[in-house]
Amino acid sequence: MSSGECELSDGSNSFIGSYSKQDNTIRIVMPVMGTSQVSYYEYCEEGIRDTHGRILKNIDEVCISYARRIGIACFEYLEANHGSHPPSLDLLIPNYLPSRKLLAHPGSPHSDEIAYDYYPGTLLGSPYRVLLRSKYKNSANQQLVVRYDSDVSFKDPKEVEMMLKHQK
Repeated sequence: MSSGECELSDGSNSFIGSYSKQDNTIRIVMPVMGTSQVSYYEYCEEGIRDTHGRILKNIDEVCISYARRIGIACFEYLEANHGSHPPSLDLLIPNYLPSRKLLAHPGSPHSDEIAYDYYPGTLLGSPYRVLLRSKYKNSANQQLVVRYDSDVSFKDPKEVEMMLKHQK
């Protein structure tokens, strides 16, 4: 079982707690008024489901959020290192990303696996160049792509392959 910190927000308040993940279940422990409250969630095709059957977050939205943060971290690294890209995404931690969990697919049981193919390059050339491509496909059989122009979106794998072919 892996464990780490998490942040939950209801729109106006944020709470810091810890989580652990085993198989398809997430256990979250939050300190509330001096006691620990435990909640259980499970991954499902629509997102994350609580014990009452409510869908809390679509996995695609979580993936987009993670990928956007990784893209921003890459550009912060680039700026701080005189235009040099990080040789690997692992080097973004802890200075640019707070946790390695942001590099993993939120629905994967392998939380230590990097979920993206990384294409460091130069800022010269097309802003439509691919920076990151998800190794996973969503329920619509699309891959998440982060481009150098900061676009983060799901694309057909054939379109992604064509984009990568043109940037070589």
